[in-house]
Amino acid sequence: MSAASARARLYLEFARPFSLFAPALGMASGGATAIGAAPVESWRWALVTCPALGAVMAAVLNAASNGNFWLLQLLGLVMTTYGVYVCYLMLRRPEELAVEENHVSWAHMYRMMFVAQIGFALAYLL
Repeated sequence: MSAASARARLYLEFARPFSLFAPALGMASGGATAIGAAPVESWRWALVTCPALGAVMAAVLNAASNGNFWLLQLLGLVMTTYGVYVCYLMLRRPEELAVEENHVSWAHMYRMMFVAQIGFALAYLL
């Protein structure tokens, strides 16, 4: 295997092509919706090329932002578990939510944001 084909294969593996379809489809469907929206514009090629270019850019940018798959899966599991615990705290005694001071769940929600940011940073740096 040549160095060029090895490099292309590495790029393809890093990009995870199956994950590029959703952002491209979102841009394309948004562009199609905008074309049909009022006020109706006269036909020109920019109505097709601009959404198509946006779809390509969305796919390329998504390919550049793929992090460590297993760390992201672990982060999703940790955040889901933590979120269920915070829901438990809120639903355990709902009358405490309406008192004058902050409920303990607010502190956990802020901690969840920190855990998520640190987890994302690790997943995309490692």
